[in-house]
Amino acid sequence: MVWGQVNNNGTSLFNNTIKQLKENATESLFLIPTFIPINENNAVEFSQGLSMNTSLTELYMHGHELGEQGLIEIGKSIRNHPNLKTISIGNSEIGLNLIGLQSLLTNVLKSKNLRNIDFSKQSINSKSLSVINDIFKEGEGNNNNLTYLNFGENQLDSESLLYLEGIIKSNENIEFLNIGGNQITKFTDSFIQSIIDNGKQLKKLVLSANPLKDNSDDDNNDSIGKHISKLLLNSSGLKEIELNDCELNERSCKIIGESLLNWKGTSFTATGNSLMGSSLTSSWLSLSSSSSSSYSNNIKHLSLRGCFIGDQGVKSIMNAISMGVLPNLNLLDVAYNKLTLESLVALNSLVIIDSTTSKPLHYIEYLDASFNKFGCETKEIIIGWIKSNKITQLKCLSLNNVGMKFLDTFEISKVLVDNSDTTSLKLLELMGNDQIDEIEMAKYQEKQKDEKERLKEESSKIQKGEEEEENVNEEEGEEDVYEVLSENIDVLKREKKLVFKWK
Repeated sequence: MVWGQVNNNGTSLFNNTIKQLKENATESLFLIPTFIPINENNAVEFSQGLSMNTSLTELYMHGHELGEQGLIEIGKSIRNHPNLKTISIGNSEIGLNLIGLQSLLTNVLKSKNLRNIDFSKQSINSKSLSVINDIFKEGEGNNNNLTYLNFGENQLDSESLLYLEGIIKSNENIEFLNIGGNQITKFTDSFIQSIIDNGKQLKKLVLSANPLKDNSDDDNNDSIGKHISKLLLNSSGLKEIELNDCELNERSCKIIGESLLNWKGTSFTATGNSLMGSSLTSSWLSLSSSSSSSYSNNIKHLSLRGCFIGDQGVKSIMNAISMGVLPNLNLLDVAYNKLTLESLVALNSLVIIDSTTSKPLHYIEYLDASFNKFGCETKEIIIGWIKSNKITQLKCLSLNNVGMKFLDTFEISKVLVDNSDTTSLKLLELMGNDQIDEIEMAKYQEKQKDEKERLKEESSKIQKGEEEEENVNEEEGEEDVYEVLSENIDVLKREKKLVFKWK
């Protein structure tokens, strides 16, 4: 692997890179422009080194100004390379250089071994995407074995979907497609249908950071929610979908939420959609034991952080779980959602499982409810969970910045040390709960001092009339709270294989 650093003998890093290519001394090449600039003056020489190489499997050279001839020659070397699987080539404006883009891809897309192409951050817009589509569609002998296409963080808009349809049809083996971070505002029925019909191998679709906010006058049948719903219910291979920061509104979220209960995928992520509220899960609240049999899904990961789902949203999720409608759920992320203590209490059944009485209704191993102001009462709830000896499934619990104070975190660590043999927890995160209450700290230290005095008196009574073998150190000060916490954390990690994070 080659990075950006100058070697000790003063030989230029560029020449050293060419040498490594010719000697097949590397499998991954990451060329950072600041350290190893490839430009129109040395691009042909680089392509010659690449043409002599057979060991490389990954080539990342984003941000280099290669010039048109350099693009052609490097494209040819990639085309003929016997083992290169992954590439990222171009710069932040190559999408605006249609001739240069065509010069590169006309050769690159004829590689029979290439599987992954990263087009992210290259100013690809509707026009340049149309060029890419034409090369895929018209080029004889083009590679149709690509499995990964990343068009993230470009300038694609809704008009670009027509060309994406063509690209999907030309690449039916695509497993990962990222069109997030663009300017797509709505979908078309033909685009969704192209994924259903031609993207049967598609496993992960990233749509995040597109402004997918319906207008109030949009036809309900043409809404974002309807299109996503159709995709979820009809795409046979789709396992993961990301809709983070898409400005999804309540109407669309409600439609999507109803479809999720019959989705065969495993991971639904829609963080940062502040307009969502409790709408996504609103229909889940009315689920009953009699209606639950009509739903079937494989959802394992559900992430709704920062969507302001509120206590009502958690209540709906817990109802769906209790009705057995989310039997495969393994991860639930409800951080940053303005939840109150009511929700923390409701989450109790995700943490505490009495496996001796009945079969669990879920298989939650990861729960994140951080950045919700539950307050100091959180301490007693967590301690109750730990002392119950019924945390038998949960592996990771995150309650960062939930309004507890330092002494609360300290007390939890003490209880956990005493009960760690009976918990399945491997990670407990309580970061951001470190505010020092000087009055409470003083009270705690006074209490510790009184306890030591009491023990000393009891020891004196027992030893009265007998020769003392040891002298009590009268000058011993109170044990530092931070030292005790550090010792507790060390014991948990060393002896119990449990990571406790508080800062």
